[in-house]
Amino acid sequence: MFFIPSQDDLKRGDVSDLYFKMTEQVLRGAGRDPTVTMEVFTKSLPEPYNFGVVSGLDDVAELLKGVPVDAYAMDEGSIFFPQEPVLVIKGKYLDFATYEPEILGFLCESSGAASRAARMRLAVGPEKALYAFGTRRSHPASSLAKERAALEGGFNGTSNVLAAKLLGVKPVGTIPHALVLAFSSKEKPFNQEEAFRAYDMYAPRDAPRTILIDTFFTPRAEALIAAKALGSHLQGIRIDSGDLDKEADEVRWELKQLGLDVKITLSGGLNEFKLEELAEHADAFGVGNAVTDAPTIDFGMKISEVDGFPISKSGHLSGSKVVYRDEKEWIDYVLPEGVPFDKGVNVLKPLIKNGELVRQNRSVTEIQRQMIDTLFKLPQELRDLHKRTSPRVRFIAGDAGRRHAARS
Repeated sequence: MFFIPSQDDLKRGDVSDLYFKMTEQVLRGAGRDPTVTMEVFTKSLPEPYNFGVVSGLDDVAELLKGVPVDAYAMDEGSIFFPQEPVLVIKGKYLDFATYEPEILGFLCESSGAASRAARMRLAVGPEKALYAFGTRRSHPASSLAKERAALEGGFNGTSNVLAAKLLGVKPVGTIPHALVLAFSSKEKPFNQEEAFRAYDMYAPRDAPRTILIDTFFTPRAEALIAAKALGSHLQGIRIDSGDLDKEADEVRWELKQLGLDVKITLSGGLNEFKLEELAEHADAFGVGNAVTDAPTIDFGMKISEVDGFPISKSGHLSGSKVVYRDEKEWIDYVLPEGVPFDKGVNVLKPLIKNGELVRQNRSVTEIQRQMIDTLFKLPQELRDLHKRTSPRVRFIAGDAGRRHAARS
């Protein structure tokens, strides 16, 4: 058997921590099962992030279906800031206590990947293509979630065949070095031309004729071999090593001398900072480790109310809360639930009502398009990849919120 949980394992709450199971036993023994409000938020973001992108809420919704709780959440693929809740769950504690590690697991890793993807989208601009090539760098149990998160963060596609199928998109990819090497022999060790011709002949007709050109020789030399092999069929080239900016410029020059205007894709150890430097040199970028190894978001899930009484652990604010967003200024206001407030819109929307899903999942394509549009409307200081800006969250106590509404 594979060392991965089944859907039944998840729905039973078996992917949990021991102390939640012991907590359940203690509470049942003591006859205690309070109605609680729990909030998911992070105190901080990885340096030097100015915002995060929440991902994994669709999985949380699937987990909580059939569980007699109410849940309110931001939209999948929403921007969030530290200290504000992205998810609120209300219900009898024993009905969902065991799910806390699974809920956080869904959110922390996926949101980390989506947040890093959004930074990389900012690095290359709204038009350049970004592809997630990280499947081989991730355990199969988590690779699908990370590829989905990359698209939600603004990537254009994924090389993962199953992820693409489940998301309803077409997988993307070029050729591996292994294909070129497979045409080598003792008599003809460097046989790129035959490999390139075979790809053109036998690859699916709708597959872009994009050729990897750094197996044996310089990218410039192999680009000329690809041009000879494919001629006008050559649509693109990919460079995976070397001085990528220099190699890309040289290859583009040489191919244009032959009358070929091809798309150039760069890959190999890219992150947001390298992408920022390379953006003007290529048309597309393949990113692996920077997505799959993205820092996780350190979400916590904390009780803020017990049987209607506002109470929380030290260092956290008590009481059930709402989050209003002013998208003109990109300031979020956190208020006690029930306090009238008319600045912005409440971004914590109903997700689950007594175990029933009340919000339709959006397609990853819709989330991706909205993310790209939103990112480039953010204030410049939030788009800065190098410098952290001032906090964007304002906390307004109950009386202050009422005064604000009265003034309006």
